[in-house]
Amino acid sequence: MRLICLFLLFLLPGFKTIQSQNLIANPGAELDPVTNGWTQIGGLWSGSNASLGESIPHSGVYHFYSGDGQNSAPGVYLELYQDVNVSAYSTQIDASTASFTFSFWERNFGFNNDDARVYLEYRNAVGTVLSTYDSGIKTNYLFWQQFSDIRTAPVGTRTIRVRMLTSRISGTGADGYFDDFSLTTPISLPVSLLDFSAKEKSTSINIQWVTFCERGNYIYQLEKSSDGINWYFFKKTQGLDPSICATQLYTEDDLNPTQGENYYRLSAVESDGRITYFPIISCPFNSSETIYSIYPNPCPSTTELTIRSSEAATLTLYNSSGVFIQSILVPAGTTESSSFKNLPPDNYLLEFNADVHHEIKKLIIE
Repeated sequence: MRLICLFLLFLLPGFKTIQSQNLIANPGAELDPVTNGWTQIGGLWSGSNASLGESIPHSGVYHFYSGDGQNSAPGVYLELYQDVNVSAYSTQIDASTASFTFSFWERNFGFNNDDARVYLEYRNAVGTVLSTYDSGIKTNYLFWQQFSDIRTAPVGTRTIRVRMLTSRISGTGADGYFDDFSLTTPISLPVSLLDFSAKEKSTSINIQWVTFCERGNYIYQLEKSSDGINWYFFKKTQGLDPSICATQLYTEDDLNPTQGENYYRLSAVESDGRITYFPIISCPFNSSETIYSIYPNPCPSTTELTIRSSEAATLTLYNSSGVFIQSILVPAGTTESSSFKNLPPDNYLLEFNADVHHEIKKLIIE
């Protein structure tokens, strides 16, 4: 028996929030900014780096650069902006309880006095600016510097606009560089989750989670996956008495784990349909029992495949792109199958599904 993943949350009394994901799309110019999340006003904004004759990025491969060359007059600002829709937080915003944390990195090139500046504008539904963060004009920053701002969104905020501005004072380009923008807001979770863990047993995996002071009528939903990407429903459990502020233990057994890594995702579904997802855990399962085997593997495309199975099952074949090819039924015992002859060479996935077991193997056709 082995404890594979233990996820602890909210061990401090009263701490019931986590930081959300970054709300800014393409925050470090790793993709072409003009076609991926950003709008330019003047300049030829792009992702740049030292290999392209500009600064080394703060992180990643690229940073933001106006790329204007001689196309702007001295002192004329070139702008790149992104509008972040925050209407999903309207309830908290209009109750003056939504704070946003903003940060970015900035530097300049040499001592040519080219300047750079960043604005963060909180706007209502019709675009009126309600509040503004201004980094101020920065010049001659030879090294990357981080700037940040934390503030409560004004009532009525529905969009937050991130604006980069840079201007050429001398030289051939507007040499203000930006990288690694971040805009986050704490999310209040409806459930205080103390523990979410999985343990391997001899023929199964035990999953348990522990909550504290549930504040509503919840249904907990468990999903499972063999790759951490494709999920399917596993179990549903009704929450316990929400009127009792105490520790609640929930436990489920996966009686049909996949050989290898098993992933589990827990969510809390509120009575109004809102869903809160918790971080994913995983647990490897390595049964000593041989459920089924295939031979030969790798297999020439002209050769019949020998399948040995401990029980009657359905075998489903997918190609390396995940496209369904075919399914066959196999009995318990040994079967010589020509169903997979004459397939084009590829690395296939062969999925075994039976009443008790589920397993996926790689099948190489040469």
